[in-house]
Amino acid sequence: MICIHFKLEINSQTTRNYSIEISCKSRTLDSTRSILEFKWPKRTPTTTAYYLYKKGKDRYDWGASFRTLASADSSFNDTILTGTAYEYMVEKYFGPDGYPTYGFIYAGHRLPAKTNRGKILLIADSTHKAFLTNAIRTYRNDLIGDGWQTELKWFSPSTTVSGIKSYIVSMYNADPSNVKSIVLIGDLAVPYSGDFSKNTAYWPPDGHVSISGYGPSHEGAWPTDIYYGSINNTPWTDATVNNTDGVRPANRNVPSDGKFDVTVLQELVTLEVGRIDLSGMTAFKFNVPDTGNIERELLKRYFTKNHDFRHKNVVIKERCLVDDNIGLLTGGTYNEQFAGNAYRNMSALISDSVTKNNTSIYDYRTTLRTNDYLWSFGFGTGSYVNCSNVASTAQLADTAQYIKSVFSGFMGSFFGDWDTSNNLLRAPLAAKGNVLNTFWCGRPNWYFHHMGLGETIGYSTLRTQNNYDSFWSALYGQALALYPNMAYFPFEIHPSLMGDPSVRMQPVYPVSNFAAVQDSCSTQKFKLTWTASADTAVHTYYVYRSKHIDSAFQLLATTSQTIYRDNSPLTGTNVYMVRASKLQSSGSGTYFNLSQGLFDTVSTASYRTPLVDAGNDTLVCRNQVVKIGEKVNNSFPTTYLWTPGNYSTDTVSISVTANLDHIVTVTDVETGCKKMDTVSLSTIALPVSETISATTQTCSDTVGWSSTNNNGINYEYSWTFPSGSLVDTSGFGLVSPGTITYGSTGSYTAGLIVRDTASGCSNGFTGNVDILCVGLSVNWADLKCQKFGESTEISFNIIDYQQIESVVIEGLSLENQYIKIGELKITKDGRYKYVIENSSNYRGVRISSRKIDGSLEELDFCLWSSEKGQILVYPNPVESVFKVVLEDAFLNINSSVVIYNSMGIEMYNFKHNFENGELEINCENWLKGIYTIVIQNEKSIKTTQFIR
Repeated sequence: MICIHFKLEINSQTTRNYSIEISCKSRTLDSTRSILEFKWPKRTPTTTAYYLYKKGKDRYDWGASFRTLASADSSFNDTILTGTAYEYMVEKYFGPDGYPTYGFIYAGHRLPAKTNRGKILLIADSTHKAFLTNAIRTYRNDLIGDGWQTELKWFSPSTTVSGIKSYIVSMYNADPSNVKSIVLIGDLAVPYSGDFSKNTAYWPPDGHVSISGYGPSHEGAWPTDIYYGSINNTPWTDATVNNTDGVRPANRNVPSDGKFDVTVLQELVTLEVGRIDLSGMTAFKFNVPDTGNIERELLKRYFTKNHDFRHKNVVIKERCLVDDNIGLLTGGTYNEQFAGNAYRNMSALISDSVTKNNTSIYDYRTTLRTNDYLWSFGFGTGSYVNCSNVASTAQLADTAQYIKSVFSGFMGSFFGDWDTSNNLLRAPLAAKGNVLNTFWCGRPNWYFHHMGLGETIGYSTLRTQNNYDSFWSALYGQALALYPNMAYFPFEIHPSLMGDPSVRMQPVYPVSNFAAVQDSCSTQKFKLTWTASADTAVHTYYVYRSKHIDSAFQLLATTSQTIYRDNSPLTGTNVYMVRASKLQSSGSGTYFNLSQGLFDTVSTASYRTPLVDAGNDTLVCRNQVVKIGEKVNNSFPTTYLWTPGNYSTDTVSISVTANLDHIVTVTDVETGCKKMDTVSLSTIALPVSETISATTQTCSDTVGWSSTNNNGINYEYSWTFPSGSLVDTSGFGLVSPGTITYGSTGSYTAGLIVRDTASGCSNGFTGNVDILCVGLSVNWADLKCQKFGESTEISFNIIDYQQIESVVIEGLSLENQYIKIGELKITKDGRYKYVIENSSNYRGVRISSRKIDGSLEELDFCLWSSEKGQILVYPNPVESVFKVVLEDAFLNINSSVVIYNSMGIEMYNFKHNFENGELEINCENWLKGIYTIVIQNEKSIKTTQFIR
């Protein structure tokens, strides 16, 4: 509990009277100057005057006031150089109770982006190394992405305070200009220091001493992470304090016990310190996935919250919640108003905080469960685990509870012993929601106004701890506050920050889809591309490069584009980072605010060039189909494009019609790297065009083909006759290949290929003939006449018998007159013989057909011949089996019998001696049509035809 003898007056308007809620808007005046417009609301009581002070941010004295305002004033302007910022203090003479009241602001216009924040030391509990490796790697990347260099060191929880401090001092001394901050992660040694006592001028900051009505005693030493940040020449001794009044053993301080004597700081603190310690938070057992690893689960949750806020995966409204259950605390030398930590700071941090009432009074726990406030404050009497009417650790550990706030300050008794189990000050860090930082505020007050122009909460913590005016303190020989605000306990050892000290107030949407790939296939260059930030106020991007992600990054360029080319990368590994920049407004003016950086890594050692081979230059015959390109195995995905043609394979087959270069482009799918190769195809002229034609269109007749002979005897002519029987097909200058027989009606094509034997190039041509099949001419009867003494035997075949009734036989008299000798009825087998007696009365014979209509048509004629050896085929036409007869002249000689179809294809070939009788042939599987029989021996050759 707060000192119970103090009077509590819970009146928010009364407490606001103790703060000057100053804010600033900035605007450009000319090419080099800007105007800062300050204002604040008037509060009672009426003042006699306002005094204005101005200084550089890092100075520790104000000097004399630079302007005085009348009591009626509540605003002023200041002209500064654009791109600069100053710290201002407004002092009101007088405020309530006859004491001055104050307002503080760090204001500027278009303050440049802070690209290098220095080096931050990460000191982590080694028992969590395996579990948190990935989480801490992400955290380190986020720190690097905000301009920090990081150094990670694992320590055992048993490592002493002095052991950890020795490491910090050595790291600082090795690089004093860069080491700025420390993050303690896990259950690491907690320094204790101080002699808070009722017997000294320094009571415990929460007022609890071993006097009736003030207990239980909180005297002795308090936790202080300031010790880790103090890198100076003044030692922290452990020799003089002997204070055992505290009820908690940890607070008792005696010489040489490892707890230091220092209560009031002897020198300024050098380094910002924050602690992420969620050990001993057993109340959250049922609030985490793994109840057996509470601390680890809570740490993992914390780093996830941290990452999400930095990358703006969650958006928290810039407003402040105040749950003030103390109000005005009276009874001391001057009245205290802890809520002034909210009112005084928020006006400088949140734009139009006062006029838009962005600092509001609501219940802490129930409001923040569903409503988001960037800042939140809870003030109430308390214990280690409870802040009355605000929240308890048990309530914050409820699985349904969320705290949708990022920065959360508390005032209550015993919160200063933040290392106790389930301590309330650390509970919001462990809770679900968004809290990243907590602090015990009011004794002393905290000063966050630097965060309005992009500073970290660690910097504000350092300025709060170093609340020391070097001028007045030296003049009066005691520590006097740089930020006087009628607050107790400034410049003492106990203010400590819970959480990450590098957190800033206004995250910017980062870029997305950032990728670094090689940009050229000839020289080593890299192309960086990204998707623009979702924040429409972002117009510039900062591009950085480093040899390793944990090395210092170099700013390469700023650009308004979403692409950048590094034409001179480092040899080997290149780590690139891109950050979005926007002109950010706050209650303190404007500054250029950088987003978290996104990274990608690429190496010149892995620089790759696609392999490509279009093939060898080739001399080809025009219109020839040729394959170009070679199968090339790239070890990464590639695409192919041939021009002309737009083919998309590594090899393609094309018809060459003219002299042309063909280009293939191979593209690396990932990097976009392109390589091209060209193949030249030159054409050889083809033989000139030939026109081919047929001589007749008659079915079963011989068709003669010929060409126009446009190329000459030095060219090879090759003929093809589908469906026809050919005689000759190829030869030099073969203009006319011979005769072809077609056995049925139809359209037939003849093909001619003319080849230049010198170049090997050929050209093809075709011709067509339409064949018409009609009945056989009546002059075809194959009449044969053989005279044997006084008698003569005639034989003949009649094939087309269907329209004929009989055959009339007439002899040619010696006077050349035809005299009818006989008449034969038509038979189906088509084979006829007739013996003419007294044939010496005739010179020859004629046969004629008597048709069904009675008309006569001459069929055939012959004169007497004494030659024998005629071929007879019967039956004719043939159905399946027929016989071949050869007469006298061939009887004693073996003969070759060959049968061709109408296309000239050999159907039958057999040696036969007709002295042995007739030759029987089966043609059941032959196609219907006209067939030619050729019988040949050493004496003669005879032919005849038949029909199937």
